[in-house]
Amino acid sequence: MYFQREPLVVRLRRLAEAGRTGVLRVSGDDGGAIHLSEGAIVYAESRRTPGPGTLFARLAGPGPEPGDADTAPGTGGTGSARDLAWAYTVREATFDAALELLSGRPRYGLQQRFRDSEPPTAHGLPGLSLAELLAEVERRRNLVRQMAESPVPLTADTPLVRVPDLAAPRMQVSALQWALLIRIGGTATPRTLAWEIGHSVFATTLEVFRLVALGFLTVARPAAEPAPRPDAAAARSDAVPGDGRPMVSFLRAVGR
Repeated sequence: MYFQREPLVVRLRRLAEAGRTGVLRVSGDDGGAIHLSEGAIVYAESRRTPGPGTLFARLAGPGPEPGDADTAPGTGGTGSARDLAWAYTVREATFDAALELLSGRPRYGLQQRFRDSEPPTAHGLPGLSLAELLAEVERRRNLVRQMAESPVPLTADTPLVRVPDLAAPRMQVSALQWALLIRIGGTATPRTLAWEIGHSVFATTLEVFRLVALGFLTVARPAAEPAPRPDAAAARSDAVPGDGRPMVSFLRAVGR
């Protein structure tokens, strides 16, 4: 066990290149942990993102009974569909946590503790190379940046409300989008919704962005701030400042 202060990604690269096994813990309210096995990233967790348990329960139904090794996720038993669901939820939770840990404010001042005496949590899955992890984090970071720079700027912590008077009499949404809509009674953020349904913060923010573009949700405004005139709101929804591209082009891009 030792302590060191340096950028988290630099520290992680050193550990990966050295083929270390253990758990790199990052302190603070927005900290978490990255689990390594012989230099590979086997799992990541953040205090600001949900773990895989709730989403897996929704995808695959109730978990196996304690001691039921033949059907436990990741054991190669008879539950192949459960294995796929478990692998998906663990990977999504790992990418979600890594995005949170490797983004945001600099990590220079946070204490990073690596414990090679602590067995890493692998959840029965093979590890990812650091290059694979960073490539996916960068892809998600680019999409997060686009959402934050859209006509209706959206982040994981943007407060939202439902649009009370939808003009369209018939509109269709996905099961996930409906699950989000029915949980917004007052004000909610993509992050609070993600914790409530056990979904990744990134994926929830993306779905909320689509609901904003469809006109189901809008950003909650301070009580003292007057609502914009309908003509001004319509003008802002037509184009992205700076490049003139319509907002829906981003939705098509992420749907491919």
